[in-house]
Amino acid sequence: LLWARVRDYSSQSFSGIRPDRPGLKDIFNLARQIYSRAPVVPAPIAYGRKRKNLRVIKEIMLFESLSHLKPLPDYLKENFLPQEVEFHPLDKREKLNKFARLWKELFSLGIYPSRNLKFENLLVKAEGGELQLFFSQPEHLRISRHSPEKEIEALAWLSLELRAYVSRPYWLRFFREYLERSGTGREKLSIWMEKLTPAQVRIVRSRFEQAKKELWKRKEGFFWFEHQQRRIFLRQLVSPNQVIGLLDDFPFLFRKGGKVRIRLAGEREPRECQLVEIERDRQGELGASSGFVLSRFLELLGIAHQLPIIGVEPIVKKGVWQEYLIYLPLGASAVSLSEYLARLLADELSGKTWDRRFLLQLAHYLLKIYNLGLIFLEPRGDEIWLEETPEGRIKFYLAHLERLKRLESTKISQIKSSLFNFLLALPLPEPDALLVLEEVLRYHPVLKERRNECLEEFQLLMRGAGR
Repeated sequence: LLWARVRDYSSQSFSGIRPDRPGLKDIFNLARQIYSRAPVVPAPIAYGRKRKNLRVIKEIMLFESLSHLKPLPDYLKENFLPQEVEFHPLDKREKLNKFARLWKELFSLGIYPSRNLKFENLLVKAEGGELQLFFSQPEHLRISRHSPEKEIEALAWLSLELRAYVSRPYWLRFFREYLERSGTGREKLSIWMEKLTPAQVRIVRSRFEQAKKELWKRKEGFFWFEHQQRRIFLRQLVSPNQVIGLLDDFPFLFRKGGKVRIRLAGEREPRECQLVEIERDRQGELGASSGFVLSRFLELLGIAHQLPIIGVEPIVKKGVWQEYLIYLPLGASAVSLSEYLARLLADELSGKTWDRRFLLQLAHYLLKIYNLGLIFLEPRGDEIWLEETPEGRIKFYLAHLERLKRLESTKISQIKSSLFNFLLALPLPEPDALLVLEEVLRYHPVLKERRNECLEEFQLLMRGAGR
């Protein structure tokens, strides 16, 4: 069984090969080089192209099929998510050790991932106690002489991707095993973490800048236009004429409950979506366009969130003005974090118990958000939603992106204020809120140095709120 990749340029006036999009011949040659070092890409079988008047009009590449392999995200979810109970911790540790050894062997061969590679493009083969890693798209790899700088950059990328699937303790165990394989020793873990942090910041910043460019250049399904002194942002799922017909009704619809029916491309029936009004009185405040940038930023990082499909903001901003965002609804089984916690506490009053390990999951999710430089503005407890999957797992979503902001630099006062206000907005008694806060403080790269100060300050706020 073979896979084929085909590119047809016959309807284009140029070859279709751009500097940021390598041709299949380049990909084929790269795959041959990588495969000669390690069989971590599908075996390249053949390449061919068709010309017309000296112009390439079609390319085709044949390579080994990997359809029998498991996607890496599925493997990680099945083996390392905290909700899984089928595997003993020792089994998880052994699998994580094998995973670390695979990456160390790959980097030692001078094979490195690009910043744009996503775990969704990786596959694994787990048979007979052995683990093998495969990259379905060779163009997201590069071959280079091994160096500490390239290794740090690759590990920074890997750590950002891995955090979405592996809890903090297992994430640290991965790096301890990796360092042992490097001959560095576990005692130097903190030194490596210090080296990784700047590289992680660079990658996150580059993805945020990428998100802004894609919006303003109308790439990746984004579109915007100007109409009657307003700038309108769209996902290409939505017809511009449909939005123009609703513009003047937005204030009325918001006052009537914020529900609006939008028909998406390819769907017969309109969906009931959520309309949010954003009142602004200062330049530089977050607005509708920022909601779209944050949405793309979260997509690039693989973080599930409520999807904005329409945004409206004035071109000239004076005095007090209104902006609007329209979000697609989350799944029918999704509930806000506040509502979920309120149900758990109500059940507890009725004599039922609940697993407080959920609070640790919440803490690690908050850590992930804050480590990306994101903070909550005026939180109300519905900025995070969740749903239980059929397998019994908890899946988190970020919502109300208009209340999120990304800090360009670390500002301790803003991080503390955002975290404290978010926890105060939740219906949690003091012991449970402190459990979440202590777990966040335990691992946060900045706040952990101020642990006692933060705990004392938060307890005063809790008592002031009457908890």
